[in-house]
Amino acid sequence: MQQAETFLQLIKLIERKVEFDKQNPWYQGVETYLSGLQNEVIEVADELKMARRAYLEDELADVLWNYLNLIGQLEKQNQASLVNVINRCLVKYQQRLDTIENGGCWDTIKQQQKAELAKVLNDSDEQTDKE
Repeated sequence: MQQAETFLQLIKLIERKVEFDKQNPWYQGVETYLSGLQNEVIEVADELKMARRAYLEDELADVLWNYLNLIGQLEKQNQASLVNVINRCLVKYQQRLDTIENGGCWDTIKQQQKAELAKVLNDSDEQTDKE
């Protein structure tokens, strides 16, 4: 349960940062965090080569920070929801892991999931057209 509480504390910090970014001249839209995320992933790869755990964890923290800030900014713009992202992740990878644990193929379930997502999007588009 401690991990969940720690994660909630991090989310609250992200919410503060999203608010701060409204007045922050450094913030230049979601590209700010996309670029930061890309740079931090490179730094993670560099740290993996160095085998320095504390530095690696620090860089992984930077990846998480940038990723959650990206979602926070997208959420502010009504383009994404952290809860939806987490739920989609849970469902998607639960299905994939269940599939491969039972002898199925990762790529097969991945393609099925993409087809299901496309159908949901198409149904949503049709619903919007009717309104």
